[in-house]
Amino acid sequence: MDTRRKPSTMAIKCLEMFHGIDRTAFRMLTQVLHREVKQFLMVMAFLLSLETMGLNGIVQTAIKNEGWFMNSLADECVICLQCLLSQEFSGVVEKSRKLETLGHVLKTDLTL
Repeated sequence: MDTRRKPSTMAIKCLEMFHGIDRTAFRMLTQVLHREVKQFLMVMAFLLSLETMGLNGIVQTAIKNEGWFMNSLADECVICLQCLLSQEFSGVVEKSRKLETLGHVLKTDLTL
């Protein structure tokens, strides 16, 4: 007797929708904008961590915009990641670098 529960249709649709957003972002960054897969994974991890902290809808907002927007957002995420991974901030960013695209998505002024 099989005692495993089958996922509901709604759960499957939600899962497909969630992964659909990730697939769209992946395709846009790697195939359209020709970014490296490793960089995509780092950018997505950063954006998803922001969403986990309560800043919802970042990835969904990004994929609804044109390619230049997603490219700019990825650039700003890379800058943030470089700062987080750097022993020192010097040389990584210009003094008081404004993060316009990320700020737009988060609906706030954002600088490093």
